Amino acid sequence: MSPSPIIKLNDACKSYEGRTVLYPLTLDIRSGETVAVVGTNGSGKSTLLKILAGLSRLTGGSSTVGTSGGKAARFGFAPDRFPKLRFTAIEYLSHMAAISGMEKKSAGQRIERLLQDFGLDSYAELQIRHFSKGMLQKINVIQAALGEPDLLLLDEPFSGLDVETQADLYGKLARLREDGTAIVITGHENDWLPRLATRILSLKEGRLLDDRQAAVELAPLCAVECRVPESAAETVMALLNRPELPGMVSYSLSGGKLACRIESARCDGWLLRLLSGGASVVSVARTYGEEPQDGQRRDGR
Repeated sequence: MSPSPIIKLNDACKSYEGRTVLYPLTLDIRSGETVAVVGTNGSGKSTLLKILAGLSRLTGGSSTVGTSGGKAARFGFAPDRFPKLRFTAIEYLSHMAAISGMEKKSAGQRIERLLQDFGLDSYAELQIRHFSKGMLQKINVIQAALGEPDLLLLDEPFSGLDVETQADLYGKLARLREDGTAIVITGHENDWLPRLATRILSLKEGRLLDDRQAAVELAPLCAVECRVPESAAETVMALLNRPELPGMVSYSLSGGKLACRIESARCDGWLLRLLSGGASVVSVARTYGEEPQDGQRRDGR
């Protein structure tokens, strides 16, 4: 049985000053989906995203929010533009966590983990105004994901990013999806669709033309676990944060344990780097964004 909808729209529509920008549509978003909303500029993508986020009031129809753990489902929203603020990354994210009512200690732990996962922990004390566009996009996604939302809504997250930065962000979003977060992404580029989308909504001039399932072309990955002694932690972190070394999709280093996912084609090179940096490999498992496949696990003890 499929999970209950996180949110359901029924004949939802939107008009501004008598002009219809989104014609009546009915849809629902469920846990584990990554829904791509595609269309040209002016097709209604951003309007639909704001309606889903509760930031734009419907002109007609209804919006029903589901429950999670007995409470209303939680949403996170990342707008299409992120300003270069004079806050440091840690100041901004702490401020956003406080606004959302997060407890200070748990917020700090969540921020630390997300900055590590997105490879930005070494920039935590740097003012955001000095960040590149790719770094700004990551901070934008992090603030939306702070409260561990059931549904993450991202408006044009790949716009203006180079190919390498886009690929890095694909991996980060795929990891959030694996953790159970539903994601809705708007865009007019098509390169990312096979990597992320499980469902595609096509809009044109405010009308829903198509709603179809998509088969995600998951690239093979290696799930790697390592032990990292305290004496090697700084060296290993420096390796993980070198943007010129491709293939590292995501990682988490805590309490001397490193868990990471690496593109299979580049795994051997990364294992050599980690071993040279002082880490000891515990295990390597082949995965496609799911549980390790039978017969693919290799014990490194």
